[in-house]
Amino acid sequence: MRLRFFDGSEGIFATGAALQCAGAIIPGNSVTVSISGWPNASPVTLALGADVQNPALGTQHGNLYLTLPLVNSWPLGTIPASGRMTLPVTVPVTWSTGEQYPFQALIGPWGGNYTRLTNLMLLVVE
Repeated sequence: MRLRFFDGSEGIFATGAALQCAGAIIPGNSVTVSISGWPNASPVTLALGADVQNPALGTQHGNLYLTLPLVNSWPLGTIPASGRMTLPVTVPVTWSTGEQYPFQALIGPWGGNYTRLTNLMLLVVE
């Protein structure tokens, strides 16, 4: 699996809110997406962008890396008491080798005092 962040680094991005994926990004393969944040934070929304903004757009909740409008977004509920939400996901069979898919999550309501955007997670199909 290649997990690459916007700055070119790989691995876990350590902020108050983090988004990561474990597993090989191969069409039809099962992977695990993890979102870390403060316990019981809600709502959590995962978003897919068409592209990456460079430079990122600074907001009151952190940097927004995804271009607007979003391709899709998914409401995921509440961060568990452990502070980490894990989701089993199947890589779409329609994805092709070399394609890149940028994701980012919003933890909390837009405009909330403690709401944070995660890092950018750029998935590259193997």
